[in-house]
Amino acid sequence: MKFVLIAMLLMLVFFPYAAAQTIDDPENVTFMKVEIVQSGQITLASQSSLSSAEDLTLSLYIPQSDSRQSYTISRIIGPDSHVIGEDKYGNAQITMLWENPQLDKEIDYLVETIVEIRDKSSGENKNFPVTSVTEPSQGIIETAYTVGGGEKSVENMLLLSNWVYDNTEYDLSCEREAFAAKWVYDEGRGTCDEFSNLLLSMMKTLDYDAWYVAGYAYLTGKQQGGESFGAHAWVEARLDGKTYSLDPTWAESPVDATHITFARLPDSNFTEHTEVKSRDISLNWEKDETRLELVSYKESPRISTDLQVFPETVWGGKNVMIIADLSADGCVATNLRAASCINEGGDDLVEIGTKKRAVSFCDSARFYWFGETPKIAQGMRYTCPVTVAAGGGIKKAQASITSEPKTSVGISASTKKIAMPGEQIDVQVSLNNGGFTDSNVKVFAVMDNVIKEKNIDIPGRGTGSVQFQLTVPQMSGEYDLNIFADSGDLKSETIEVISERQMKIDEIQVPSSMKIGDSGEINVTVSNNGEESTASVKFQSGGTTDTETVTFGSDGKGYASFGINADSEGSVNVIVSLLDNDGSYQDSWTGNINVMQEASLKEGIAKQLEGMIMSIIEAIMSIFGMLS
Repeated sequence: MKFVLIAMLLMLVFFPYAAAQTIDDPENVTFMKVEIVQSGQITLASQSSLSSAEDLTLSLYIPQSDSRQSYTISRIIGPDSHVIGEDKYGNAQITMLWENPQLDKEIDYLVETIVEIRDKSSGENKNFPVTSVTEPSQGIIETAYTVGGGEKSVENMLLLSNWVYDNTEYDLSCEREAFAAKWVYDEGRGTCDEFSNLLLSMMKTLDYDAWYVAGYAYLTGKQQGGESFGAHAWVEARLDGKTYSLDPTWAESPVDATHITFARLPDSNFTEHTEVKSRDISLNWEKDETRLELVSYKESPRISTDLQVFPETVWGGKNVMIIADLSADGCVATNLRAASCINEGGDDLVEIGTKKRAVSFCDSARFYWFGETPKIAQGMRYTCPVTVAAGGGIKKAQASITSEPKTSVGISASTKKIAMPGEQIDVQVSLNNGGFTDSNVKVFAVMDNVIKEKNIDIPGRGTGSVQFQLTVPQMSGEYDLNIFADSGDLKSETIEVISERQMKIDEIQVPSSMKIGDSGEINVTVSNNGEESTASVKFQSGGTTDTETVTFGSDGKGYASFGINADSEGSVNVIVSLLDNDGSYQDSWTGNINVMQEASLKEGIAKQLEGMIMSIIEAIMSIFGMLS
């Protein structure tokens, strides 16, 4: 008798070798041509004198061909024949065949491809279901709605991606195993697999058609431990007929042309395999490190930057405000970085707060930093270049620091210290001119990347006031409200945003198990302690989404019911979310239904016999009861 031996390997645990040619800033790359070599050895070790083998096959993922990238197979060494086919998800694979493979000898193979990649989007709807790896927890559901809830949009997708980047630490100790989204959310760490699984979970919660992308990318300067090219993962999503790419590990969207796609999948479970028809054989498969050699590339910054420093000349010991106006073609995400010139000791001359942060915007946006200047000796003047980099572009501006005293403005601000998410607050600013001459002062009110500015005339030794209206962020937490005058004076206040929920899910009635082909019902009871008369209950299972409006009765209760069909065997994830009339998150529940096959004929007969025996026992006991 002959058996089929199968060996499988995870692709993303292998980091490749790359040639010495380097790229200064991968985010600049708009076109890349690269040679990729996949190679390895298979050994069929005989276990007895009866050992035999035939039809050895090896299936490898190869670079995909789509509107973003194309490939040409330039060389294949080893197999008797090969064929290009697709896996069950439609990804291109090469399957190599050895008809009568030799035993007890290394069987070498090599596949060489030339790939050209452009920084454009590609891909069709995949409609991948939620898997055990991307199942959300209640924390994931709440965060997804809070960060990127409301109408589906590119802007909200980028907010989700940047949240994952900001709240997940890159940890190389996770690289040998792909952890599920729930674990990543709780632990707050992982590698590109974990970043992508968590983003997918959040996006699936909000009904985005999104999927995992496995491949390679240029790591140098972007990832801890990265050296030239390496295995990488990111996410794609389809919205309004267009595909968008998001890299939550690097806070980048769209991904640059160093990202090489090898497969599109429901999650990070990615395997390649080999098999053989054999008798008394052990199969050993060793993959070499994938080799990538950069042939050529083109680069151009994707973001244009204008830079201003207020004031242009500042009294030493005061503050400057650095404002970057960014513009791009469409919606982008990037890491925004600021840097100061350095002093003789190698330290920053201007102390800038958060020098690096993930940002996203569509078409154009304004961002800021505050920097504290050093006190300098009388009669001295320093000119300090300040640099801002974004999307492959770099811009410089000059900050002039002088010992000559300038106008000093005292600032006080009055506003609410506690606010609800999205609430508009009034900020009353009072300014006191400490100089003897009249001054025209530019005043900025800044909170969470919202910048408003006004001009005010203040008489010498006099006062003035101005009022701003700001909208606080949707996420609960503490935020800095900064009031800055272009005299170099800065005043900071803390605003606490609290989330007060008025509705909750009281009860869920859901079947614990179902048989394939069965129909069931999920009943939801919700309650309301606020003033709203209606709310929305959203039901999600696999690729199905349904929303029902509930009306609260005089007892504050509301009810919703959803039908569910058991179509395939396995664990089916169910999400129920409660939203108010504005679509804001209130409460959620998540669980699983076990779907089983119909009982076999043997099991059915056994159950019938069990029922008959129980009926006979009950009848006998009844007779004894009457006799007694």
